[in-house]
Amino acid sequence: MSKIEPRIITGLYKGKHLQVPESARPVTDRVKTVMFDLLGDVTGLTCIDLFSGSGNLGIEALSRGVLHSTFVESSPEAIKLIRENIASIGISEICETVLHIKVEKFLEITDTTYDLIFIDPPFERIVQFNLEPVVKLMHSDSVIILKVNKEMPKLTSQLAIIREKKMGENTLMFIKKM
Repeated sequence: MSKIEPRIITGLYKGKHLQVPESARPVTDRVKTVMFDLLGDVTGLTCIDLFSGSGNLGIEALSRGVLHSTFVESSPEAIKLIRENIASIGISEICETVLHIKVEKFLEITDTTYDLIFIDPPFERIVQFNLEPVVKLMHSDSVIILKVNKEMPKLTSQLAIIREKKMGENTLMFIKKM
């Protein structure tokens, strides 16, 4: 396990710690707090956590009132830990799906839309990640929350950054469909 064990910051599951795969670099409490403060009230929304890692962002969203969350992750170790984190908190019934699939493959086969789309790709994949297929996950009010370091994927002409917050090496981008 990684030495950093993220915790749920607020809401129904406040204080619960999450297991993290060795390969993951979890979103810190500080970054997660700012992310959700900027989002505001998420009660009643749906979300998807792409490149889920430990499920940190999707589980935090559930704790804050999101109706259900979908987790997409390609690492078998991470999938195992996401399922264990969900089970240890007792929220299996509101986690719509935990999918063991590459994000790019998932984007090819899905037609579901979500209110919140969390994207926190591994740093080495940020530049190559194509945001264009993510547009089909969006409806008119959807927001992509993209966490990047110094690099960032190219935006398509269908997307616009509506808010950007730099935090040390991290940048949070809130992106809407045009």
